[in-house]
Amino acid sequence: MSGQITRLYIEAYTSSKFDKKIGEGVFYIQANPETYAVSYAVDYKGRQSRGTSSFDPKWDKTPPRKLTFEFLFDSTGAIPTFDQVRMADQNAYEIITEDIPGETVESKIQSLEYVVFKIDGKNHKPNHLLIVWGSLVFGCCLESMNVNYKLFDNQGAPIRATVNATFVEVNRDAKRIYEDRFQSPDITHAFTVKEGNTLPLMAENVYGDTAYYIAVAQANKLIQFRNLKAGSSVIFPPIKKQDV
Repeated sequence: MSGQITRLYIEAYTSSKFDKKIGEGVFYIQANPETYAVSYAVDYKGRQSRGTSSFDPKWDKTPPRKLTFEFLFDSTGAIPTFDQVRMADQNAYEIITEDIPGETVESKIQSLEYVVFKIDGKNHKPNHLLIVWGSLVFGCCLESMNVNYKLFDNQGAPIRATVNATFVEVNRDAKRIYEDRFQSPDITHAFTVKEGNTLPLMAENVYGDTAYYIAVAQANKLIQFRNLKAGSSVIFPPIKKQDV
């Protein structure tokens, strides 16, 4: 299968409605995790009577789901280096695959802490988060995070670390909210072109109508828009139907 690898990323929001991002509160994982686990639980009340072999527990509540995964930070060169993430506009980000001067394992972990662990001054609680990777869209808050430093340079600075993190769900409708947001023609989207993408098809995915592709081509000043180059970025701005 050709095309750009989809990276797991975490976005920070002010509330569980996921309608207002926190500044540049987005974090892209350096290397996608090998596995992740979603755990479920059910709480019951009642006690088993003495001398019995079973009892019918009474349902009390269903706690929120939890997501757990481990991911790696590495600056040894064994895996691709850190990428820059630049805010294209208030609703979209783009990845720039080039070295970041002075970026280290420690500074990257600090960036992660800023996104997942920062205390919101207004709400007096950690950020609300969207964790997105393929079909996984998980609306949550951080429950716990453990950083294990595993390799060091000659000066004692860490050059490899693993992070084990657990997130507790705060909104079961997060996936629907996320998908609705990316199909709304009222906000700007930035997408990376993949092999086989055409502008009419991408316009239909965003606006629900292939007719928007001409306005998109004009907005991006595209001349050879019938042959989009894989890896290039295309902006899909708000477009009124009467302008199509």
